[in-house]
Amino acid sequence: MTTLTQHEKTFRIKSRWLWLHRFLFGLMVSILYIPYRLATDGQLYPDLSQAPIFCMMLGFIWILWLSEAWKQTTRIKLGACRFTVKKWMQSARDFAYDSIEGYHEYEDWDRRGSFMALTVYLHDDYFTIRSIDFEGYDVLKDRLTDQRLVVTRQKVITRAERSRLRWLIGSLGLLIVANIVYAYVAHNPNGNQPAQLVALTSTLERIRPDTDRVGRLKGLTVQLSPWPGFEFYISRKAYPEDIQTLEPAIETDRTVRMWIRDSDYQKKLLKTEPLTFGDKHDDFKQIPVFGIDQINGLRLRATVPVLEPVHTRPVQRTIFLSFLLLFCWAGWVYVDRQKVLNRS
Repeated sequence: MTTLTQHEKTFRIKSRWLWLHRFLFGLMVSILYIPYRLATDGQLYPDLSQAPIFCMMLGFIWILWLSEAWKQTTRIKLGACRFTVKKWMQSARDFAYDSIEGYHEYEDWDRRGSFMALTVYLHDDYFTIRSIDFEGYDVLKDRLTDQRLVVTRQKVITRAERSRLRWLIGSLGLLIVANIVYAYVAHNPNGNQPAQLVALTSTLERIRPDTDRVGRLKGLTVQLSPWPGFEFYISRKAYPEDIQTLEPAIETDRTVRMWIRDSDYQKKLLKTEPLTFGDKHDDFKQIPVFGIDQINGLRLRATVPVLEPVHTRPVQRTIFLSFLLLFCWAGWVYVDRQKVLNRS
């Protein structure tokens, strides 16, 4: 869209681009709710087993998207002696025409087809306009390139852009390091040792299936009336029988006997033993079930060895996260090697 006044012309990017990026920005912000929900959904203590890894994956997507979105020119105002450039999510900057040091026009393409793009280089900044984004592309090109030098296309970055990217990459690197530290702090060195079982008798309040993305049953979640804040989990992998028949066979509002680890019973239900960091922040509300009986004749026993939980596997997590740190380092080096436009 082009706005005219007596001495000025304002060129705005097509509204569909702005709406698209507003939608994408809103979508990216809303996705941040997922790790928050994973960490806090019904938990007395934040569950840090999955949410930080999800945040790291989102962090890489955010950096890649923002590094491109920040470059998008959204508005240009041409005056008699000066012009103003506004980039997405950045303050508008005013320049004199003689501050233009050169330009480069090239053909580019995307899913919509080919188009022309013009990059204008200034002493401490740059901006790019595309013919598919601005209806007045030819007018802008004629005014901004009048008696200016044609230069080779360069990969450049402003100091402000470099600082923003450094902050993002550095913050992501710190999040990765914090995740590695969590793996060691939450790890139970006495894990994988045989665990004692204790029978728990109570009234079964509710049972619901836990399925994967394609609808396959992974387990059953049971709630007992005295402990509404905990989920007693019957994993499909722990039992030789098909537990799909368990859900219709078990009766709610009836007494049920379950076998759980004695450590879970003492720490979480009776609160007679102190909780470790791993106990608190590795899905605190879930308690595995290794056997279940009911007066109607139902009897089910797990065949897997009953072991104390390790909570995390620090060596494997460190190896995996070290690769992500290498990506951060590569991104930092890539940003540092780009030519920085200096402010006079």
